Amino acid sequence: MMFLFATPQELGFDPSVQRHYPKGGKEYFVFEIEETKKIATMDIETTTEGPITDATLKTTRYFKTIKCLSEFKPLCITGRTTRVWLVEEVNSFDDLTAKQGEPLRVLKDVWLNAEAKTERQIQDSIFADVEKFIQKFEDEGSSPRIAFATLSEPFQGILKELFKGGKFKRHFLSICCDGQGYTSKVPAPSARPCPELLIKPESALQAAQNATSDTSRCQSRTHDEPTQAKEGILVVPRSHLPRRQYRVVYTEVAEAMQELTNFHDSMCALRGGLIGVPSSSRIVLFC
Repeated sequence: MMFLFATPQELGFDPSVQRHYPKGGKEYFVFEIEETKKIATMDIETTTEGPITDATLKTTRYFKTIKCLSEFKPLCITGRTTRVWLVEEVNSFDDLTAKQGEPLRVLKDVWLNAEAKTERQIQDSIFADVEKFIQKFEDEGSSPRIAFATLSEPFQGILKELFKGGKFKRHFLSICCDGQGYTSKVPAPSARPCPELLIKPESALQAAQNATSDTSRCQSRTHDEPTQAKEGILVVPRSHLPRRQYRVVYTEVAEAMQELTNFHDSMCALRGGLIGVPSSSRIVLFC
């Protein structure tokens, strides 16, 4: 009965993504991202890019995948199912022509907890806190250098330079656009965890029943029968919260460290991670 009355989204159909199978080519996906931005009241009358409601601007953008940069295999079917794609922006689902002058970007597709902050919200919160910290010292007529008196002189100079003109933002990925999608349902009150569901059962060997029979062949597995799952399964407590679809597009195109094939690039990446990091904190890079 549940399948009869379920909506297409509840059955797993996602209207915001299409899968294409070109003849003689490699399959690819096209993602639709609907972004809502807050705009200043004075700009409402002059903005024509989309429908405006309560001083917000809604825009829809489409991105076609080129290749998968990273795919994390979840430990359970209710995980984050994170995938990272190299993408190019196209006009629409019906017009897959790449937009002129738009560079390649990176799209991250993930399922977050329904109450979790998005990556843009987290980044905006960090930027606001840093700017508030800088403003505090400017209002007091002091300098952020005083707050880092216990740090080494070179490290103080690096931080002081980063606080000028918002230069600290260079060390964060630039978010091009992001959008939230479907939210899964809350688990039913009668639902219970079933950790043994996806565990492969052991095979039980059938020994010969006749006392005069040859028992040597009972070691073969030609007649296996499933048995119960192992007892004492280690189960990590989970809250099973509803999950919300989230997709974010970054301007910078990066490559995973383990995918680098050039020794020079690998050393540059390590050097970039070590610059400005106190020696007592560098152990984090190897965790």
